[in-house]
Amino acid sequence: MDRELRRGTLEMVLLRLLEEDDRYGYELITALDERSGGAIVVKDGTLYAVLYRLEASGWVEPYWRTQERGVPRKYY
Repeated sequence: MDRELRRGTLEMVLLRLLEEDDRYGYELITALDERSGGAIVVKDGTLYAVLYRLEASGWVEPYWRTQERGVPRKYY
């Protein structure tokens, strides 16, 4: 599959998931895997590169959320 097509498809799928609810990176990876029945497997480096592109283009506005335990998470 053409690289640009794959990238655009992943962007659209991520935007659809984020339309449902704000999520942080690991939640997005898990949701992609579950919803696709394992057909869409995304490495964290690929995911964050796409999220940064979406942020730069104004499609998502990330924010930090503090957890009761652990480090703050960046939500999209």
